[in-house]
Amino acid sequence: MLAVVDHDETISAITITTAGQPMIRGAIDSVDPASGRLTVKLSGGTVNLVANQQSLVFLNSRTARLEDLHPGDSAWIAAEPKGGPTLVIAAERGAFPHRWALLIGTSRFRDKSLTPLPFAGNDLKLVSDYLSWFYRVPSDGTHAKLLSNTPRADLEKQVAAFLGELRGRAELVVYTTGHVYRGDDDRLWLAPRGFQWDNMAQTGISLNWLADQIESSGGAEKTWLLDVTHSGSGTDLQRQPDGAALIEMLGNRLGSTTLITSCSQGQKGLDDPQRRHGLFAWHIANGFRGPADTDRDGHVSGVELFEHLKNGLRQDGERLGATQTPGFSGPR
Repeated sequence: MLAVVDHDETISAITITTAGQPMIRGAIDSVDPASGRLTVKLSGGTVNLVANQQSLVFLNSRTARLEDLHPGDSAWIAAEPKGGPTLVIAAERGAFPHRWALLIGTSRFRDKSLTPLPFAGNDLKLVSDYLSWFYRVPSDGTHAKLLSNTPRADLEKQVAAFLGELRGRAELVVYTTGHVYRGDDDRLWLAPRGFQWDNMAQTGISLNWLADQIESSGGAEKTWLLDVTHSGSGTDLQRQPDGAALIEMLGNRLGSTTLITSCSQGQKGLDDPQRRHGLFAWHIANGFRGPADTDRDGHVSGVELFEHLKNGLRQDGERLGATQTPGFSGPR
């Protein structure tokens, strides 16, 4: 039998599944979500199974879908004998010690003239969660750093310290959301919580500085996802650069880093009130869930992610009656 416990602070449900044969323990060899068929390697050979809509699927102890499972995932499986239905698939996927994630976002500002970003906090947590849950970024407190509504001085200190730890094979994903404004001198400033219009240099984070920190870090592969161009009617948004301007101003500083912006020239990032997320963050997270990995090798390249974002944003933009196309600048 297999027991599944749903809980947060307290236990909300316990489901016990009893099968007519001992539990199957092995490594997933192949998965076909369309037909529900999967093969599992055991110590003594291979077993073929079929899942249906009633089958319970878990990945790393959380409810998942059959298409979330990858070859190589280890699994405990409860199934009825003689080709009967698969009842429960409880898969586990270990973390990769060379994957790192830096997530920076501000959604609350002291200056009320800055346009509120109601979904930015949700977006930051979603991308962080999916990178750990599905993309194997270790959640050990060392490989992933989430800086939400962090004061300027502390943010700069933590970014520099975190990026300074990257070495060798490190694969780095950086997601940045919040407001970026163009100053009177054309420099770009990321706005932390205490940002002041009349003192950008002392209260903002230089986007050039952040680009240089990412570029000079020791990672072998780096992808920066900039979600800082937002829709709205606030007068402050007249100072925000679109995706084309961000690529023009930052691309030359990023010789080894892939830069993907949320939108292209003249566009703004769209929100989806139904999902309570920005479209860009939603498709980033779901890309790392698996769909962006088109060759199914367990690695999402900057090009693969960009193609996934381009297709997803086009479809959802049409649904919302607007156009959003991501921008791209690859390593030189």
